[in-house]
Amino acid sequence: MQRALAAIAAALPDRGARVAELYAGAGAIGLSLAAAGRAAAVRCVEIDPGCREPFEAARAALPEDVAARVSLVIASAGDDPAAWLEGADTVIVDPPRKGLDPASFQELLKPLPAGSGSGSGGSSGGGGRRSIAVK
Repeated sequence: MQRALAAIAAALPDRGARVAELYAGAGAIGLSLAAAGRAAAVRCVEIDPGCREPFEAARAALPEDVAARVSLVIASAGDDPAAWLEGADTVIVDPPRKGLDPASFQELLKPLPAGSGSGSGGSSGGGGRRSIAVK
């Protein structure tokens, strides 16, 4: 797992990445990126409400300023993928064995809106793509 986390962290566009982690479980990936200072903001999305307790316990162990930049949404990644990806320039996807739901997949294929940050091309003019890491 440590090698996977290091590889994901190395793939982020910069230390100020705005990360959405879909199918986050207890948020191990997103929390580790925040703890390492690799993400300015992390939004974890997970359908299982049982993940809230371990997520909150791990978040409570982070420095207060870091913990404030990390959130968990209990919802299906496919319910409103545009909302979950809003503001994110990096998306981490760790779907269940059944695969990525179609609504999330289609949303990930869309170019970033104009003025929304780095995208893969590094321009601030929009039209780029998000960096996507699939575990």
